[in-house]
Amino acid sequence: MIGKSISMFLVNAVLCVAVAFSVAMLAATVCTTSGASFADGALPFSLLIATLWMAFEYSGRANSFVYRNEIWILMVIVLLSFLFCISILPALGQSCLYAPWDPKTALECMGKGKIVITHELRNQAWANYEVFLSLLSIVFGGTLSVAQTANAIAHTVVLYPIFVLSERICGRRMARLVVLLAAFLPSVYFYAFVLNSENISSCLIMFAGYFVLTAFRGESTLGPALSQAFFAGFFLGVSHLFKGITVVFVTALFGIAAIACFRLTAKAFVVKVVFFVLLMIPMYMGTKYVAQKTVSLLADKSELCTAVAESSPLLYELTLGFNIASMGHYNHRLCQQFLKLSEEERWSFFKNRVKNDWRKYPEFMVGKFTRIHGAPTQQAGSSTYFSWTFIDSNGKNRTPAFLLEWGDAGSLVFKFLFIMAVLGTCLCRWRSLEYLIPGLFSLIVILLFAGIQQLIESNGRYKISIYPFYFMVLPYMCVWFERDNPVYVRLSRWVGALKFRPRRVENVC
Repeated sequence: MIGKSISMFLVNAVLCVAVAFSVAMLAATVCTTSGASFADGALPFSLLIATLWMAFEYSGRANSFVYRNEIWILMVIVLLSFLFCISILPALGQSCLYAPWDPKTALECMGKGKIVITHELRNQAWANYEVFLSLLSIVFGGTLSVAQTANAIAHTVVLYPIFVLSERICGRRMARLVVLLAAFLPSVYFYAFVLNSENISSCLIMFAGYFVLTAFRGESTLGPALSQAFFAGFFLGVSHLFKGITVVFVTALFGIAAIACFRLTAKAFVVKVVFFVLLMIPMYMGTKYVAQKTVSLLADKSELCTAVAESSPLLYELTLGFNIASMGHYNHRLCQQFLKLSEEERWSFFKNRVKNDWRKYPEFMVGKFTRIHGAPTQQAGSSTYFSWTFIDSNGKNRTPAFLLEWGDAGSLVFKFLFIMAVLGTCLCRWRSLEYLIPGLFSLIVILLFAGIQQLIESNGRYKISIYPFYFMVLPYMCVWFERDNPVYVRLSRWVGALKFRPRRVENVC
């Protein structure tokens, strides 16, 4: 009994924070999205989703070929759409040759015909990504389309675990809607055409989440759970190569394991969870070490394995993230000034800056949240990075305006649906743990990552690293369409009481 009370307290705490976060995120987007952009972009985006949804609804009867292979057909459609866009974007003005330094140098390293690293080794994720791009260029050629196709494949493959997990929660119809939103949400879709490692990292970490959530299902026994722990640890370890955010995933794993064990005290279930965690964590750590060692050998850079530990990456990010002068964005002068200091001097440097500016931080943090979670066309948003790839040799940005309008409109629609999903999770929090775990786990990952984003460099595009988990919350929208929805039941009681009250008064008279 005490265990269930603790579990429900933890669930309620996560949901309360999630509701506040989702409302704040929608408010930030409304404040930074123009009405014209929403009006021009919402209709095309909604028509695309509705058309595809209805096409599968009317062609995919139960046990038909389309019904049995729906996710594979969807994935083929998404991949073909990417290949079509990759072929026409150069004609629209995309080249990446005059884009900001990071994606531009990543493209340049592909044309060398050998493994090249242009970033400093302390930027481990970027260095690993450039090794990956160099290998792609050696095998397939050093063109922009090759790197974009790799991102497109990662974005397409990640739809499979989203579909399977969503269908378990809300059935085929809602799962189809979730996958279509995940596939074609403009701010996410556009970012696949930018040379960056977030898409690959998000694909790998989502598959790790898929095996975690599958192992926590009630019917999963100890044997299958151990094999799922092996694959979860493997995918999580490889994802660390491209984005060092696995600490968020591991923390969420411990959180959901605690909630599950307190709520379901059955000995067999607790043993399964404990063995799963005990196997997955060493597998993750071993894979991370071996994968990084392999990359360093391929690049002939043994320092890749030690550069991060020697350069205080967390303190570096905090220094940039708390810099009011640059509004939390990257500042080259501050970066160089910080890196010239010794380890002890860096701590003193950071503490002195915080001590001098602490009164400004409340307002600064509100503004930072708005920049990170507002419209994606803001500075350092995902759509902004996409638009920068259209800068020509004269410094003019040739991005078609309608693409950015779609990005803002789609983001606003998604965040409204996200609030509905979070509230739907709140309404069904008394249901079985098996039903709730995917949403709770995803919310913990999202909230932890949002907390880290408030402290580090202000970059809205970083959310792409965990974007699949946002879509794993959406299936809980289905609660609003159920007849026994608690809100509808209570409203019907109130309406019934109002109808009955005048009759009773009339009879008494």
